[in-house]
Amino acid sequence: MNHKINREKESEDEIICYCQNVSKKEIVAALESGVSSLADVQRITRAGTGSRCKELNPKGVCCHRDIMDLINSFGKKTNNSKQQVKCCCNSYKKV
Repeated sequence: MNHKINREKESEDEIICYCQNVSKKEIVAALESGVSSLADVQRITRAGTGSRCKELNPKGVCCHRDIMDLINSFGKKTNNSKQQVKCCCNSYKKV
């Protein structure tokens, strides 16, 4: 039973946004407070607002997809299908 509690704690502490160091727990708290869009999650938690996804995230990808998965898992489907899920790194051009 302790193993289950430890895994749940680890899951909550899992970092979703490595650029801004935002945990799953913080995003879930925002969703539980009524937030229902990627833009709102970004505004409240700053998750998904960095520009170093590919170098900081161990997955090597932007966290927007993971954030959207959390939003969808909470049944917050209003307008989410129309939201663009583009990596914020794409908006920065290397010179």
